[in-house]
Amino acid sequence: MTLTRYLTPVLVTLYGLILVSCGNNEQASYAPAPIDFTPPAVSISTTVAKKEIPKHIYKGERFRDPYIALNAEGAIISNSEEVRVPNIGTLTLKGILDDGKQKMAIISGGGVSYILRGTLLFDNRQRIVKGITGTIKKESVIIIAPDKTKKELLLRQKD
Repeated sequence: MTLTRYLTPVLVTLYGLILVSCGNNEQASYAPAPIDFTPPAVSISTTVAKKEIPKHIYKGERFRDPYIALNAEGAIISNSEEVRVPNIGTLTLKGILDDGKQKMAIISGGGVSYILRGTLLFDNRQRIVKGITGTIKKESVIIIAPDKTKKELLLRQKD
């Protein structure tokens, strides 16, 4: 009786293992499909294309060229195009700038902006307007035309 008492649990366990291992092989059909880890083919080009940096050319006629400095080092005397001489009667003073070294006055007239630097008048493309000179005062500018007529341009006071 003692032998049966010890053998019975062992036999029941073996019988259970046999039943489980002899089951249907449906588990194989649920296995995931194999994953392909092959990297895609990449073609490597040995030629490197050179990128051209576009050169910006300012073609605005109404406004000052933003790429040219206001100071005297940015002045360019160009004979490539005829500089239009404005009628001094149409000019208005927009502002006076003082950077500690020199004074500059911003003048507009006829849809074009001008800069009076020292005694020389420059157009919006930093070309000297020949024949017109000027003097910058504290709150006004005196413009002298080619025929030696003078006009004083005053700063407008905002109300």
